[in-house]
Amino acid sequence: MWQVLNNMSFLSRHTVHAIAVLLWLICTFVAFSYFIRQQLVAFDPKRSLVNIEQETFQLKLTSLVRQPSQQLANTVLHFFEKKCRCNNISKPHINKVLFNARKQNMSIINVEVSNTNLVPATPAMALIGSEGELVYFGPYGAGIGCSNTVGFAETVLNNYFKGYNTPTIISDIEGCYCHTALDT
Repeated sequence: MWQVLNNMSFLSRHTVHAIAVLLWLICTFVAFSYFIRQQLVAFDPKRSLVNIEQETFQLKLTSLVRQPSQQLANTVLHFFEKKCRCNNISKPHINKVLFNARKQNMSIINVEVSNTNLVPATPAMALIGSEGELVYFGPYGAGIGCSNTVGFAETVLNNYFKGYNTPTIISDIEGCYCHTALDT
């Protein structure tokens, strides 16, 4: 075998080398894509939030914190699960959003959820407006690590501070989330 390799021309050796490097790059890309894809999961895989009536959803959300929505005016509800690895991945973004809310004198209520079909995944947040109305429900962000590069929560919060408060429920998005439903 060594004799065959020694008899190869210089060009052939470079060709074999190039093919080996190309195959290594392809395998690395495929493995990277596979692992990245495993990190991206649907926020609402059962699409339970798609056609939900906003007022009904708001009543159910406020029942999780056991307070009427009027008492939750200017509040951010931060939904989390203790065992969710995505809390740590998203922590810098979550802290930034909650810091900005506190700067505007908003209340923050941490709500630990598990085994529920109401909040499909965590980390998530709800923004309750000045009159107790639901302004936003959904994830903090999207994409790998749910970073602030695609930060829905931060955008909605900033718009709310500027006077825009169109009710928004985001469900059709992928990122780093932990599902909370019993049978998911």
